[in-house]
Parts: sequence; C-alpha cells; structure tokens
Amino acid sequence: MGKARLRILLVEDSAPVCNALCELLGEIEGLEVSAITDGAMQARAAITRIRPDVIVLDLVLAEGSGLDVLRSEEWKDNRPFTVVFSGDCTGGIRTACKRLGASAVLDKASEFHLLQAVLRDLI
Repeated sequence: MGKARLRILLVEDSAPVCNALCELLGEIEGLEVSAITDGAMQARAAITRIRPDVIVLDLVLAEGSGLDVLRSEEWKDNRPFTVVFSGDCTGGIRTACKRLGASAVLDKASEFHLLQAVLRDLI
C-alpha cells in the first residue's frame, strides 16, 4: 500500500497562476491538489468538506480575500498548514497573515521557487 498523499486546497483566482501552481505542485511526490477555489466563501466550504492538510492561499480573490479565509472560525482549532502565496506581501501583510495563523507567507513574484521547498519539507 502506498504512502498517504498530502491533500492541498489551492485558493487562487488567476487562471494562469493556478495552472502554474498545479504544474509546480504536480512535480512533488506525495502531494495532490484535492480542490481549487477562487473565492473566500468557496475556500471555507472546501476546508470543511475536504479537510486539507495544506492550503495555498492567495490574498486577492474573486470574492472576498485570503484574510477572510484566515479569519474563519470553522477551522481555528484544527488549522492546516497554510501558505499565503500572494503578490502583496509587504511587511505589514506578512505580519497580519502570521498573526492570523499562516504557517508561511511567500511573495509570488520573488519567492515562487520557495513554495516547492516549503511543501517538500512537509512530506
């Protein structure tokens, strides 16, 4: 019997970025993208439904924001490993995300390559 795979919830509203992330995540043995959403409400529902091990979360979404997802009460006591992966990662945003429970905060433009390393460390 094979090893269990980490279930990932990808929350991203940009189709090109989502496609690039799916390709990047697909290269990592032991991970599977279990759901993809583009809004905060959908993300909260998916968290409850699939109970992901990892969430890769953009801050700017089609509906709501990644901060709304981080503030969600539904999962405060059993928070998955959450990587905020956004184009807006100024010092204040990083601090706010960490305070709200993000495990890691990465900038899409300058830290894209670090996402694989962060996720590989979980396997």
